[in-house]
Amino acid sequence: MSIKLAVQCATIRKEIGWVGKSEETIDFKGETIGDFLKQIPTADGRSFYERFTDGDSGVISNAIVWYNLMLFVKKDNLNFKIKDGDKIVLLRTIPGGG
Repeated sequence: MSIKLAVQCATIRKEIGWVGKSEETIDFKGETIGDFLKQIPTADGRSFYERFTDGDSGVISNAIVWYNLMLFVKKDNLNFKIKDGDKIVLLRTIPGGG
């Protein structure tokens, strides 16, 4: 199936080796959002999934994952099933507070 991946953060794009693009359709053979994230390699050799779920303080472990621009995906619901034509967007969290 084909899944559209959009990355709206230059730092994350750099970490996954994307230069000069922010969106791509990826051929995907799994069933879940977690499976999909496991197929995205990062600069340090681990998958996006590994870095997203390992709890370190890097930009990937603190990323925001959106499914079809409707569902905010948390680390505990990566077993959500996806289907052909779906879109996953990766964003960077914005620190702050007050």
